[in-house]
This record gives sequence, structure tokens and C-alpha cells, in this order.
Amino acid sequence: MSVGPYAFDGTSTPISIAVSGHVANNDGGYAYFFENSDTGDDPSGTITISNSSTDSAAYAGAYGRKSAGGWTMTFDHVTITNPNRLGLDPHFQVSSATGVAIFGGSTGTPGGVAFESMSISNAAGNAMVDYYRMDDDPIQTTFSCTSCTGATNSSASKSYP
Repeated sequence: MSVGPYAFDGTSTPISIAVSGHVANNDGGYAYFFENSDTGDDPSGTITISNSSTDSAAYAGAYGRKSAGGWTMTFDHVTITNPNRLGLDPHFQVSSATGVAIFGGSTGTPGGVAFESMSISNAAGNAMVDYYRMDDDPIQTTFSCTSCTGATNSSASKSYP
């Protein structure tokens, strides 16, 4: 599932999108990918994915390129099992279960994302190094894990900030 409300800008009515109970298994990329325009002229509002799951995503289970400001992206009680099935993502160099960054060459600060009460496991032993990857000290961003196991980085943090 990919979300990127490019058809809207700061003058648009606030967006409100809620997805619950979604299942994304054995996909060919990121199970959940999100992005904004990186222009700073994004609509306000929220996009929430809750009580959903993914198993054996080719790359990260939930990852995106989003600058802070505008709408917020929330993952609430999402289960990610065996991410990074194909190893390191060749495009963004991501080897974590979740994360946020901005597009290369873009201005701004990544952020505006909440990963809440996540459950992450990697029983298959895939190339998942960390539970999250946060580039460039994102703002307005949180990560909490109710159950996280299987990162190959033995000191992988289970919360942010």
C-alpha cells in the first residue's frame, strides 16, 4: 500500500484517511510506503494505518520519504513479520523494519510520522538490521515497540526518541 496525497496542497481541506485490518503479505517492495511532496506545501490532516499486518515484505514493512509539516502518518498496532526478504533495498539502502527520511537533494527535515505499539519479528533471519531507521534527526516522529525481536544489530533500539 502506498500513500502520497500529491493532488492536495496547503489550501486543500484537511485529509483524513484511516485503514484498519489491512494485510500485505509477500509484496514486491515495501508493505506500507508513504511520501509527501517535500515542498512544504502539503495539506494538513492524518493518514492512519491501524491493526494491520505484513509478512515477508521484500524490503521494510513500513517506510517512507516525508518531510515534517502538513499531514501526519501514523502506524498504530501494526505487526511486521520477516521484513527485508530480498535483503538491502537497492534504491534507498534500507535494512530496517520501519523508517522515515527525505528524498535525496530535498530540503527540509524528515518527520511527521508515529510508529506506535509496533510488533516486529524476524524469525526467518532476513537482512533486518534495525527496528527503525530515522535519517537526519527527524522531528515530530516517534517509535515504540510492544514486541521487537530478530534485528541483527544486537544493540538495536526499540524506541525513538
